[in-house]
Amino acid sequence: TDEFIIHSPTLTSTKWWPGELGWNANTCVCFAQMIIKGKNHGVHSFVVPIRDRENNKPLPGIKVGDIGPKLGYASKDNGFVRFDNVRVPRANLLARYTNVDREGKYERRGNEKISYAVMMTIRDLLNHSSWKFMANALTIAIRYSIIRTQFKAEKKGPERQVIDYQTQQDKLLTNLAMTYAIHSGAWKATEIAQENVKRIYDKNDFSLMGELHAILSGCKAIYSWDALEQLNIIRMSAGGHGYSSYSGLPLLQTEYAVNCTHEGENTVMALQTARFLIGNLTRIQNGKKALGHAAFLNKIGDFMEGKVKCKAESADDFCIETLDQMMAASTIAYVLHAGNRLMEGAQAHDGKMKESWDKEAGSDLVEAARSFIYYFSFSCLRKNIQGI
Repeated sequence: TDEFIIHSPTLTSTKWWPGELGWNANTCVCFAQMIIKGKNHGVHSFVVPIRDRENNKPLPGIKVGDIGPKLGYASKDNGFVRFDNVRVPRANLLARYTNVDREGKYERRGNEKISYAVMMTIRDLLNHSSWKFMANALTIAIRYSIIRTQFKAEKKGPERQVIDYQTQQDKLLTNLAMTYAIHSGAWKATEIAQENVKRIYDKNDFSLMGELHAILSGCKAIYSWDALEQLNIIRMSAGGHGYSSYSGLPLLQTEYAVNCTHEGENTVMALQTARFLIGNLTRIQNGKKALGHAAFLNKIGDFMEGKVKCKAESADDFCIETLDQMMAASTIAYVLHAGNRLMEGAQAHDGKMKESWDKEAGSDLVEAARSFIYYFSFSCLRKNIQGI
């Protein structure tokens, strides 16, 4: 028939969460397992009509609808869809990197990793949304703190601006610095992503994909965790006015909350970064060099021998280079601890590394990823500051 059959054989194969699907979309790109003559060729993309373009009603074999209320992100029309033996033309396969002829012969034309690039692009955008939401919230809260006065410095003097209190500065100015660090890290990740795409299209070179995946995944997790937590602190810094929807702060908080969940659950994302770090730690143990943004791990030998020491003797000695060295040493310590915990756990589970990863070392691996992303972001901010 020169057609593919799109089918959801189980309840758990229902597509759940796609945007614009609940009420509006009349066509979707469906990611599905391609099975030809009993052989599974993995996930591929198919263009599938789901609603009538004239009346917007579901087409035959399509069960589609809205998934219901959410914590926030109400502007996004999230929905579900199930397919009951829906037929689409063979031409509806997105076939730049694969091909299936009329007889069902399957041919792969390129690297299957390219299909992952779409999700990497979305994570790149999410990283930028972190600093943008924080910047919006800080603009509101800092302006409010300048205008708002509370308590007099002297009995007959004017009330003090709220921004003059150290506690208020601790809530807002530290987050302002964090926003700049996230901004710097996000743009560096975008730069790497653009270079990755260029290499793929120009030379079919996927060598940056692994490092880019680790950086984007880690930034997505750590930035969104921290941004959501700090958005709440920023909101509280404005007191009762911050609790009012009129301030705009509650909406920023609830609308941003989804970033910790969509396009990859954060713990899973952080563990992807940890896998990159442990992989480079293994390279060093095998006599090779750590690569890319993990190259600082090559100083592990100096760290283990006690050669890495803080040379600052007073607060005045803490220049930006000293802070960089301290953060690098701290991250090395976290990665080493996670690696040791992983090996100890494997020994306790008859050498099964997967059991150790899941049941023994997971929390330490996440903290290693967190430390790496902090160091990555600080290094990017440092270069931007020194480039001014």
